Amino acid sequence: MIKIDRTSLDQEVYDTLFEQSSLQEFRANEVVVEIGSMCNYLFFIEKGMLCNFYFDQKGNDITHWFACENMITTVPPSFFNLEPSIFGIEAVENTTA
Repeated sequence: MIKIDRTSLDQEVYDTLFEQSSLQEFRANEVVVEIGSMCNYLFFIEKGMLCNFYFDQKGNDITHWFACENMITTVPPSFFNLEPSIFGIEAVENTTA
């Protein structure tokens, strides 16, 4: 996951990075990306928290990573290789991304 310090980005770079973005809001416990689906987005978190998770062989829900404000999260193998996601992404709290 990537954490961005907005003060370190040139305004033009920041504007270019986000001009094609759209604002989405997720409620606490809402599944943002389902395991087995395609993850087609990078999520920049403005407010709230998302977690990446998977299920082990026994069916236990395993948290893999938390992403909070000013971080970008995705499921890299799915996003970059265009393959079904091995992780899910869920909102831990009400989140704006």
